[in-house]
Amino acid sequence: MFFSSVVENPYVVIVVIATIVKLLLIPSYLSTDFDVHRNWLAITHNLPFSHWYFEATSEWTLDYPPFFAYFEWLLAQAAAVVDADPSMLAISAAPYRSPATIWFQRLTVIFSDALLVWAVYRYTRTLDPRRDPPTAADSLGALQRKTPPDDRLRHRTTRLVASEPARAVATDSSGDRVWPASSWLDDTRLVVFAVVVLNPGLFIVDHIHFQYNGFLLGILILPPSLLRVARPLARSVAFRGAPAVH
Repeated sequence: MFFSSVVENPYVVIVVIATIVKLLLIPSYLSTDFDVHRNWLAITHNLPFSHWYFEATSEWTLDYPPFFAYFEWLLAQAAAVVDADPSMLAISAAPYRSPATIWFQRLTVIFSDALLVWAVYRYTRTLDPRRDPPTAADSLGALQRKTPPDDRLRHRTTRLVASEPARAVATDSSGDRVWPASSWLDDTRLVVFAVVVLNPGLFIVDHIHFQYNGFLLGILILPPSLLRVARPLARSVAFRGAPAVH
């Protein structure tokens, strides 16, 4: 029962597919950016903030803004708790790549993408779900609401609506339009969600080359989604905070 309900939710299906692809990419090629972020874990874990931007044992010095540096610090705390490989958090001039280090860093990218998924989902909730043009019935319904009733117009409307093919439309508890499985591609919100979450560029740059662009993109997308709803404090914090991160 639970599995069938999950499969019927297209958003969950998209996230599951994206996660499977990311997991399959864990043993793939590693770039120097992997060593950069490993060194930043070590720097932020072993040194006080005042020394983060001056540590030069490795050529991969910390050169990202403080917000991202603290993000690395949080990841380093998680690495210390997991304690899969103590050498992962050691400052060294030479790159260090153990299986535990690779798995930990790859998984941090996957988990941090949860922010992107949440931000995109929130943004798509503010969009009009229908990307196809209004039907004649919709247009005539709007026209009738704006003009006085007229017998001739009512007769024409009835004939035209009756000639249109029926289209299954339902709404959920929040009033959002729910489309049947055969009409997933007709939902603008779902298409936007899929294009971002299944973006091959993010797969290549983040989950092969190794970066955290999905996490940062999520922070960038979040303010517009909050700007479209009546939550002044939340959208103000997000709007002011996004430039500081990037």
